[in-house]
Amino acid sequence: MDDALLNSATKAVMAWNWTTGGTKASLANSLIWAGDAVLVAVLGYFSYKYDIPVPPVIGAVVCSAGCFIAVKRNNKYEKLEADAASKGAIDYEVENFKDRCKFNSQGFLGAGVVTGGMGLTLAYHLGDVSMPCACSFSDALLAGSQYVMRTEYMPPKKNAFARGWEKVKEFARDLPPVLQPVTASVALRGAFRG
Repeated sequence: MDDALLNSATKAVMAWNWTTGGTKASLANSLIWAGDAVLVAVLGYFSYKYDIPVPPVIGAVVCSAGCFIAVKRNNKYEKLEADAASKGAIDYEVENFKDRCKFNSQGFLGAGVVTGGMGLTLAYHLGDVSMPCACSFSDALLAGSQYVMRTEYMPPKKNAFARGWEKVKEFARDLPPVLQPVTASVALRGAFRG
């Protein structure tokens, strides 16, 4: 299952790179911030529903700080991997980081299953399914970011729209000059010369 998820992450990075021109770190960082946003929303909902303002706010700050640190870490290791790839070498610090990402991704998937399963059981008694589903979704996004960081490095390139616009300009440059239409008076003038 791990290989299938890693293969899916590789395809996602390839699609992201082709469409946006972004690298795997930019995709992983987007997934991290999306997972954080879902988690902060869940904490806000929890705070509102049960009228407990302080612990969820602290939890939101801690989650956001953790995401900020993870984003910095992703950028650092992607730069190390790009430098090593440009030299045709392997950076063992990056390989160790990928091993940690493997452990983290499986941990997030497990947490998603546990929060989903326990949450749905509790939701049956509480009558609210949204919190455990959102927590599981957040864990899935965070696991996805870890899988993305395990993929191979792809250099940034122009996004699909920029490449498409270049093709349109190139096509327009190769077109023959536009012919001016001949008016009827010019065409008839030569026909009646005598």
